[in-house]
Amino acid sequence: MVNITPFKNSNAFIFDVIFDGIVMFATTSATVIGAIWIWKSIKNTSNLREEIMETYTYRLAIGVKDLLLDRSIAFHTLFVIATAFFAGIGLIGAFSHGDLAAIYAFLFVFVAMPVRVIITSENRISKPNY
Repeated sequence: MVNITPFKNSNAFIFDVIFDGIVMFATTSATVIGAIWIWKSIKNTSNLREEIMETYTYRLAIGVKDLLLDRSIAFHTLFVIATAFFAGIGLIGAFSHGDLAAIYAFLFVFVAMPVRVIITSENRISKPNY
């Protein structure tokens, strides 16, 4: 008899079919239950507006809009984010290539740490606008 399955024996094939079926059933059930839950949640349009205004994405969009109104704070924020990003890239390089560790340590001590100290000591980014 010729075995047409990629498995050596039929027990592994049966286990694989059962496992895949359980995973597909669980993900399909979760999707259907989630769709029903969302449908019930957005049926009431008056409640929908309040829910949208309380979401993290909406509050983030309002915060970005307020941030860009004051260009100085926007520049400081982008500078801090860029410094953190490049410090992370440098850390990956330092871990992957041992030769870069000395360069990374030098740049971290003389660039990344002073930027963090200067920007956070001014407290311009997180200062509330009262």
